[in-house]
Amino acid sequence: MAGVKISNDEPGWSKNMKLAIATSFQIDLPSIKLDVPIKHQSFMSKE
Repeated sequence: MAGVKISNDEPGWSKNMKLAIATSFQIDLPSIKLDVPIKHQSFMSKE
């Protein structure tokens, strides 16, 4: 995703929601180590 286009006549709440969704996709993929096993959290249990 390169950017977000929002209409000028769009309500403020709608602009904020779209910007929040776009921001959530802006993660730093090179810094995520996918080869390291994920540690299970305390709330997870093996079945």
